[in-house]
Amino acid sequence: MRFHFSVKNEKGSSAVEFALVLPVFFAIFFGIIEYGWVMTQQIVLSHAVAAGARAAVKMPDGTSDEDLETEAKNAAKAAFSLVGTLADSDIGVDIKPEGSLYGQPVPKRISVEASRTYTPITGYLPDAAVPDTLKAKAVLAFP
Repeated sequence: MRFHFSVKNEKGSSAVEFALVLPVFFAIFFGIIEYGWVMTQQIVLSHAVAAGARAAVKMPDGTSDEDLETEAKNAAKAAFSLVGTLADSDIGVDIKPEGSLYGQPVPKRISVEASRTYTPITGYLPDAAVPDTLKAKAVLAFP
């Protein structure tokens, strides 16, 4: 027995295949874009807090804690300006004085941390698939 299919029986098959593959393709494509944007913002935020801590540590000896905090915030905001803006309320600066731990001297150190609410770039993925906030922290000791 021989089967013979004619072309007219397969006219809509390409459209059906396209309709089945297109949503999967878009999910993968927009997922790549969204996660790429999340990773970009996370890396830039990590760099920004490190730049803030580094700027504060480079300040001359005898600089007040308020000036160190201001310098750290300004440097962090400037470093994050590539992908957005950071408000002063997004950045936390903690300066710990010199001390000792188990009889060993501990130098003065600064801790800069920032958190920022993440807004999706595509809006295509469900909220459970992308983070709500991005956080980063850097700690450096004064020489």
